[in-house]
Amino acid sequence: MWFRRLRQKRQRKEQKSSSDDDESDWVQVAMLGLSALSTFSGASGKSKASRAQMSQNRQAIGEINTALGGLTDTAQARTEVAEEESDIQFEEGARQSSTMFDDLQRSTEEASGKQGFAFSGEVQENFEKMQHRMQDDFGVTKENIDRNLEKTIASIEEWKMGESERLKSERRKLEAQNQQLSGTSSIWGALGFG
Repeated sequence: MWFRRLRQKRQRKEQKSSSDDDESDWVQVAMLGLSALSTFSGASGKSKASRAQMSQNRQAIGEINTALGGLTDTAQARTEVAEEESDIQFEEGARQSSTMFDDLQRSTEEASGKQGFAFSGEVQENFEKMQHRMQDDFGVTKENIDRNLEKTIASIEEWKMGESERLKSERRKLEAQNQQLSGTSSIWGALGFG
């Protein structure tokens, strides 16, 4: 009897185990199907995303090419503005020097007339000294204006080269990304997921 009960328990366990195995098989098949569906959906989505990203990259590359084409014109315009500003500074300096020279000449003539012939030689000597100082000051001012213009032009060229390299680097990154995306997209497409 005791033996019979033990056998019955085993039989019940085996029946229960076999029905669990049937359920387990069914769950495994369902999981496999869901996994395949998920893979297919994911692959299709990745392929579409790759093509969309490639399209955006191509558009950005076009904009970079346009910007590269405009760099020379932009640098030229900036250089022209710097040259115009330099010319204005030069003209303003020349106008001030001319006014100061006229004032000096008028003062010298007035001083010569008031002090008489005896002091006119001394006044003329002072006039010539002041005239040379003014010419020297104007020469220094002109040199400073020219030096500043050269620095400005050099910084414009430096900006142009730096911007060109930055844009070209960005273009290379986008082109490399497009090559990688193209490979991914074509693999998924070849597998029928595109």
